[in-house]
Order: sequence, then C-alpha cells, then structure tokens
Amino acid sequence: MRFYQRAWLSIVRGRSKTLILFLILFVMGNVMAGSLAIRQTGEKVAREIKQKLGTTVSIRPTFEIDPDFVGKDPFDKPNPVRLNLSEDVLHQLKTHSAVEVFDMGHQYPFIYYRGTNTNLQVFRIDDVYVIYTDDLYGRGVMSERYFDLESKKISISEGRNLTQKEIDEGAAVGLIPEFVAKFNMIQVGDKIPFRHQIGDKRNHQYASFVGESYEIEVVGFFKLNTDEIYNESGNLKEEYFTIYVPEKFVNKRYLMDKQMYADAQYYEDPTDRWFQSYYPKVILSSDEFLDDYKQFAINLINNKDVQIITSNDAYESVAAPVLIISLIAEYILFLAFGATILSVSLVILLFLRDRVYEVGVYGALGEKKVFSILQIVMEILIITFA
Repeated sequence: MRFYQRAWLSIVRGRSKTLILFLILFVMGNVMAGSLAIRQTGEKVAREIKQKLGTTVSIRPTFEIDPDFVGKDPFDKPNPVRLNLSEDVLHQLKTHSAVEVFDMGHQYPFIYYRGTNTNLQVFRIDDVYVIYTDDLYGRGVMSERYFDLESKKISISEGRNLTQKEIDEGAAVGLIPEFVAKFNMIQVGDKIPFRHQIGDKRNHQYASFVGESYEIEVVGFFKLNTDEIYNESGNLKEEYFTIYVPEKFVNKRYLMDKQMYADAQYYEDPTDRWFQSYYPKVILSSDEFLDDYKQFAINLINNKDVQIITSNDAYESVAAPVLIISLIAEYILFLAFGATILSVSLVILLFLRDRVYEVGVYGALGEKKVFSILQIVMEILIITFA
C-alpha cells in the first residue's frame, strides 16, 4: 500500500486525533486571518486619511494677536502678526524642488456697498442664525492653482475659476461665497459695488463712505467643503466672508486706499497692517517631502516665533487610533502564528510517539523512513487544507 493511501486511512480511522488537530488549525487560522484583515484595513484607512489631508505646509506666526497690541483701546482692531520674511527667503521657499503650489496672496478688507453706512442683517446657514455684515475679505491669488482650491478647502459650485490671464492683469474679477450670492441675489456675471469706509479716531465712530465706488465682476461661486461653521474662537469662519481676487488687484486697492488716507485728516491709516497680514501656504508634489521641506523651512527662517505646520502634524493625531488598532492586530497575528507553530509541533510529536511501533513495523517490512515521515506530514496537510 502506498504511503499516501495509508495517510488517508489513518485520518479516517483516527477521527479523534484528526478532529483535535483540525480544531487547533481552524481556530488559529481564523485568528490569524482576522488579525491580518484588521491590519490591512487599518493601513488602508490610514493611507486614505493621509491622502485626504494632502501634502500641505502652512507658515504662520505662533501668536494669534500681536503682543504689542495687548492692553490698547478695545475699539481698535489688533494688528495681525507680521512674518517679515525677506524676498530671498520667500524665493527659496517658493523655488524648492518639492513645491507644486506656492500661495502667498495678501488679505485686504472690501466693503460691499449698498448706499448705507452700516448693514447688519441676520441670515441662516444650515439652521444656524448668524449676523451678516457687508465686510468681506479680499484674498489675493497669484495663480489659478491657489492653496484653498488645490487643497480642496473650497470648491467651485457655479461659474468658473479665475483665469491666469485675469490674475496676471489684475482684473477686477472675483470668486465669492455661494451663500453671500444667494443672500444678496447675485448671479454669475453680475458686477457688485464696493466702497471704502474710514473710522474717526476722535469719537470712535465710522465716517461716511469715502472715495469712488469700484466694481468686481463675479465669475463664480464657491462653497466650503466642511460642515463646520465656526472656528476655534467661536466666530463664523472667515471663509464665509472671503472673496478671491487677483493679487495685483489687491495691490491696486491698497495703493489707492493708502492715498485716500494720506488726504484724510484725523484718521489712522490701517492699510499697512491690513495689507501685511499674509501667510505663505504650500502644496508639495509628494508627502515624502513633507518632513524634509519642514526642516528646510525651519532652518531657512530661523525664527522661534514662526511655526511651520504640515499635514503630517494633523495626520499623527487623526490617524493615531487607527494606527494603534493596526499595531495591536499585528501583535495578535505574530502571537497566533507562534501559537499555531507550537501547537502543531506538539501534535506532530504526539503522533510520532503514538506511532513509533507503526513506523517500526513499516521499517521491518522494508519501507523507507522517509515515506513513513511523508505519510504523517501528508495527514497533517490534508487536515490543514480540508
């Protein structure tokens, strides 16, 4: 009788031992399979989280408010902390080989003009009522691939994006929040008026609108890709009042307003502090360069009051629970594998001890030892893959 025929008969006749070995392999096999599945799922979720976070780098001051402003008149708005980065530093940050998008447009206030001095109204966003003012923030963009759009912080809901030609020419065109458009019944292609307003330092009141009104053509609407309405300070997110315009147009308005303040008596000129509130934002070509670029920026700027924040910083906190579960599953996998090897080894030794006489008989009949061992191994393999 062939050794493989004897192996099959041994399995059929010794059902109790076969069942024990089968149960051991079945339980351990399922534990390993489950651990492997959890580990792979965890790694997949972590990769998806990393992909959604993107490859972004933000360079901004460590202070939210200029420390020199603390304790001053509460009527005055705090000066935004200035980075004061040199042209050479900015050029090196922008021309780094890993940089795909570099955005450093200035932010500047625009006031939607309705013919009155003050416009405070109540409107609703997702069943939350908030106060609406006509103060909008013009955010300059230097390329049609600007940070907020490329990082999917916003998406165009209607109309189109600013073209590179419009950006290069500093055209009076803009992309506005869809809720502002809906609230004011603005359509794509409309030209909306803006005008400047000056505060009187003598009586802490706003003067009438001054200067000639100017228009911005609406080329599209955008929406925020988030369910959050308020920021960490409890205020409505700034993006709800942001209008994206060419950076050259922001520069133009800054120079015109500065001239207006030069001619106005008794008024403080806030244009410089408004205009200098810029924070470079970068998108890299791959997440592999995030740590290297961060270290490069830290060494280049060399200022403890400037922080470089990457998407990896958020990834470590967001993906931590998933990574911990994956790590635990990996430990369980190794433990189950070791336990399986140990259990199977003990069962094989038990089989050999009980079958020493059988192997001796086969040897006396002229059977080679290798075939006797192959018979036992085949029994285990049949049970394993059954």
